[in-house]
Amino acid sequence: MDMEGVLSRMTASAAIRNWRNACQRILLAGLCLISLTVEAATRVRVMAAPPAALAALRSQISDIEWLPGDAAPVSAADITLVWQSEGYARATSQFSEQPILLLAQSQAGLVLRSQDAALLWGPALAQQVQLARQIRPGLQRIGILYRNAQRAEIEALLQKGGGVAILARAIDGDLSARAISELAQRADILIASNDEQLFNRDSAKLVLLTAYRHQRAWIGPTPAFVSAGALATHAVAKETLLQAIVEKVRHWQQHGRLGASLPLPADEVVCNVQVARSLGLVLSPAVGCRAGRP
Repeated sequence: MDMEGVLSRMTASAAIRNWRNACQRILLAGLCLISLTVEAATRVRVMAAPPAALAALRSQISDIEWLPGDAAPVSAADITLVWQSEGYARATSQFSEQPILLLAQSQAGLVLRSQDAALLWGPALAQQVQLARQIRPGLQRIGILYRNAQRAEIEALLQKGGGVAILARAIDGDLSARAISELAQRADILIASNDEQLFNRDSAKLVLLTAYRHQRAWIGPTPAFVSAGALATHAVAKETLLQAIVEKVRHWQQHGRLGASLPLPADEVVCNVQVARSLGLVLSPAVGCRAGRP
């Protein structure tokens, strides 16, 4: 065997070894990158969300890990998503080091930490007034019960006028049947202001039964009120809400913070056709009603 052939084979063998080593390094680097990507996936703890909403987030957005409420330990999540304002104080106490994204009906009376943000999904009073006028063309008097936190909205409505009288009554303490009855006797239709402390699951029965006693329709603050017996409300579409949640998480991924609180467009009208029928009201197609959801 000549020396030139030996050297040629040795060179080829070395090249093969070098190629194999390079491939191994590339493969190892790829595996490490995949591992880091998996470990770096954003984890969001979701508190008090309806099961259907959590399922929708998990099915539509697979690259974010959505953890169910209390099932995950404190350190398991990067962000905590709180579905209702009533759970915000608990979340800040339990997960004090994490940013919190809150779904709140209104900005009124809402105080957040600097690292937190809110998505405001409740309709403005001006929208609800317009909805009442669409449902009852020609009505003269609209009754609104509100707390002082929403005084600015009330004053704006009073200044605007628009050919309809706004009968606004401030509530300092708990909502009472007497306050509802007195306003119902003076107004053609009633509007529940967008205030979770005043209108919630505990007060819903009192509000609705008292209104029906006077044969007055309620424009409710939420679709849940419509399902319980209010006539109608403006609402944020489910797809819009889920998209806004994901965009906030993406903002955190890119900037390390949630950013500013944002109002969401409540451009969907939810109606209770059975309630309308019982009150002798005909809902015009122009209102754009969609059947109430639970």
